[in-house]
Amino acid sequence: MTKDYSNSPKIIKIIHTADFHLGATFKQIIGPKTEEKRREDFKKNLKYIIDTAIKRNVDLFLISGDIFQRSDPSPKDFVDFARQVGRLAEAGIHTVIIAGNHDKPKIAGAQNPLQGLVEAKAPFFHYVQSLPETPLILDVKDSKIGIVPIPYIDPRIVQMLSGISYEGFIKEKIGTLKDHPEIKDADYTILMAHLILSGAKVSDDFLRYGEEPRVGRGSLYEDHFDYIALGHVHKPQKIGNKICYPGSIERLNFAEEKENKSFLYIEIKPDNISIEEIPLHCRPMITKSVSIAEEVNPIQVILSVIKSLNIEPGTILRLVLEANINTWRKIEKEWNIVE
Repeated sequence: MTKDYSNSPKIIKIIHTADFHLGATFKQIIGPKTEEKRREDFKKNLKYIIDTAIKRNVDLFLISGDIFQRSDPSPKDFVDFARQVGRLAEAGIHTVIIAGNHDKPKIAGAQNPLQGLVEAKAPFFHYVQSLPETPLILDVKDSKIGIVPIPYIDPRIVQMLSGISYEGFIKEKIGTLKDHPEIKDADYTILMAHLILSGAKVSDDFLRYGEEPRVGRGSLYEDHFDYIALGHVHKPQKIGNKICYPGSIERLNFAEEKENKSFLYIEIKPDNISIEEIPLHCRPMITKSVSIAEEVNPIQVILSVIKSLNIEPGTILRLVLEANINTWRKIEKEWNIVE
């Protein structure tokens, strides 16, 4: 598809991020105030992303799903996020969010609290929880931006109600919205979707989504859009010239321990697009396997191994222990020394 950009010389600046999972719990981690510290890790990275958006004076702040770990987040997590959205609004930056699978309520008729910001007409705030009937049209820098927002759609519901494949359903919805009269004369068009693209690289943890159907690039109408902002996959990656997963903003578990985390800064110009990956600082995660023979004091062996690693303070360490039953009983009895 060839567009006429002659009357739209403006450069549109965007931050694209996704998969915050604010409120994720880490009760399995042993240590003082681990829950509080991990929550602060997520908040710190979110604040850094917002700081960058404001510093670079972006026009759009795109979040491609999974703001919270649960669709009914704690008041504290919601207020913390709303505070950051308020900073964007004060800077005149449009925030556009599509619901991810973690954002969508499991009970019919329930609402994510984000909808409350919509109902309150929070300035520059746009949240799409369900498939819309029309695209989102924004006026930015005298340019008309058309956004096709595709929140997470449960494949099981598609199978029960639509009578077509999941990919066919997604393609049909994107096609309908991209051809809507309101978007026809947009200067720039963006697709946002929370799904797994065929060929995307996923973490081992995503094996739990093994049965979730993939969507091919052809179903996204790639040539029709100036940028395609995806979410759901936690591993940052660029697919083609303009399809991107920014990845999650923190490591959620050890399946992601070797993944670098980031977010994206995009400039869409009349004749090209530039995409910059901006790294996030995340707490290190390390896995160490230890084989313990029949020891008089196995805990001391474990402590010696930990000391020998010379790991950075604050690192989350996972020990995989191999021991016989007698040694293991000694470890369980004295484990509070390690804690």
